[in-house]
Amino acid sequence: MAEYVLKKVHAGIRADPTAKKTEKEPPKQHKRFNLKKLTYEERKAKLIERLHTLNAAASADSEEED
Repeated sequence: MAEYVLKKVHAGIRADPTAKKTEKEPPKQHKRFNLKKLTYEERKAKLIERLHTLNAAASADSEEED
């Protein structure tokens, strides 16, 4: 079976030996496993945002208790 396929492929190559480009889709964006470092300002803003959400959750809890 494999010999038949190989003979067919080689016959096709001998008939037209020019290389043909195949259409491949462009590579997808790779996942980044090591995170990009944040600047000081980005880290500071992230911390402030986290504190605001934490304080909002704490104030919502205290209002429910009243």
